[in-house]
Amino acid sequence: MTSTFWATMLVVAVNAILFHAMPRFSRPDILFAVTVPDAFVAGAGRTLVSRYRAIVWSGAAAALAIGLLLPAFLPGSGR
Repeated sequence: MTSTFWATMLVVAVNAILFHAMPRFSRPDILFAVTVPDAFVAGAGRTLVSRYRAIVWSGAAAALAIGLLLPAFLPGSGR
C-alpha cells in the first residue's frame, strides 16, 4: 500500500467527518439550506439528519472497502 493509497483513504475519511458535521454548521432553524420551524427540527428534521448521516457513512465505508479490495483484483498488484 502506497502513500497515495493512504492519502486517498484520509481524504475519504475527512470528507465523511465534514459531511457528518455539515448540518450543524448553520443556524438551528436552517436545515439543508431551508428555513424550517423549530417543531420540524425537533421531530422530522432529526430523522432527515440521521438518514443523511447514514448515507454519508455508508458511502464512506463503501469507498474505503473498494479502495482496500480493488488492488487485489488488478493485474500485477502483487497480491
